[in-house]
Amino acid sequence: MLISSSQKICSFLLQNKIGIIPTDTIYGFATLLNNHEGIVRIFQIKKRSRDKKIPLLVASLTQLKQLIHVSKDVETYLDNCQQPTTVIYEFTVKNSFSLNKNPFLDKKTIAIRLVHWEWLRNIILKTGPLVVTSCNISGNKPLNTLKLLLPFANQVDFIVPLSALSQQPSRIFDWEKKVYLR
Repeated sequence: MLISSSQKICSFLLQNKIGIIPTDTIYGFATLLNNHEGIVRIFQIKKRSRDKKIPLLVASLTQLKQLIHVSKDVETYLDNCQQPTTVIYEFTVKNSFSLNKNPFLDKKTIAIRLVHWEWLRNIILKTGPLVVTSCNISGNKPLNTLKLLLPFANQVDFIVPLSALSQQPSRIFDWEKKVYLR
């Protein structure tokens, strides 16, 4: 189902649906952080190894700090990134967040990106953090046109046919090693 209304997108996500949405970089498979079944579905659709991270997109540092403990250095780095950057970060979880039940957070590190695109930030502010990964089969190039996305239509609950801001995936920075992986 193709949808473009922000209200409908939020409604679908809040109903634990998974969809294909434009991000501040490329199109991605998206679902809520607490939609464990949806996250598993995304791994299956992408044929992605469970050893790989799926980035967590947040709208603000406040939103991120409600989930995990974040150092001041990481806060400053995320807040000052001039281009979309996913940071792989060793984290400790806040007491209110269940680490044991979430297949996304079963490792010691998390991939996080602070979103600066206002359209997507507004969605995330209404729904909560989103787990989003490039729309493709793992190892293949990300898909960037509606025509290329349509073969996934029967595997997701909705597709948002808006243009992404960029056609480049985010940079990936390993915080502990202080090195860009992409």
